[in-house]
Amino acid sequence: MAARAVISELKNHMTPMDDLRIVFYRGASGQTILAQDYRQLDPAGKMAMAVDVGGISLSIIVGGRERLAPFLSLGSLAEMIPQLEAAGDRLGAGKPALIRSGVLDEDPGLYLLFDPHDDDDVHVSLLAIHGIGNFFPVPPGSRDAKAIYRYVASHRDDCIEAAREWYDLTRLRMNKSTLLAAFPREAEIGRAVLTERSIAI
Repeated sequence: MAARAVISELKNHMTPMDDLRIVFYRGASGQTILAQDYRQLDPAGKMAMAVDVGGISLSIIVGGRERLAPFLSLGSLAEMIPQLEAAGDRLGAGKPALIRSGVLDEDPGLYLLFDPHDDDDVHVSLLAIHGIGNFFPVPPGSRDAKAIYRYVASHRDDCIEAAREWYDLTRLRMNKSTLLAAFPREAEIGRAVLTERSIAI
């Protein structure tokens, strides 16, 4: 499908009430395209989009309103995919899940926290952690992952408050089943895009 046709089709998309989706930036324009829509493009259309998988964001829709993309870059697609998969596993087990921004040349480190409450309610917050270095919450069970989860368990409120200097994303309520569907779906889409570009994870 040609780029112009997809862009026209996107204007008619119904915005979901709640969802999480990978978003690509289109060159230096500041405009974005959903990863799932990028995949529908033919080779010429993809080239015209000029997306950089080295810097992506996540679209977080709550109550039909975009709450994150394109305001916060979260680093590369290759770094995001295993985090989405691990977050889905943790949330499915009723545990809090973290996704770290892959922008590593800034302090503090920024994380998204998906904190389960009740049976089907998840609070989503942005965290800022100073002096954390390049700790990622993956691979699951690694020393770094255990350390960052222990730290957040003890300092969650302070980290949420510190993040407001960058962007105020505090305890958004999302449906757990929506996130459990979104994490593996978006990871699969991301893997397909990287496979097309012969980029290993």
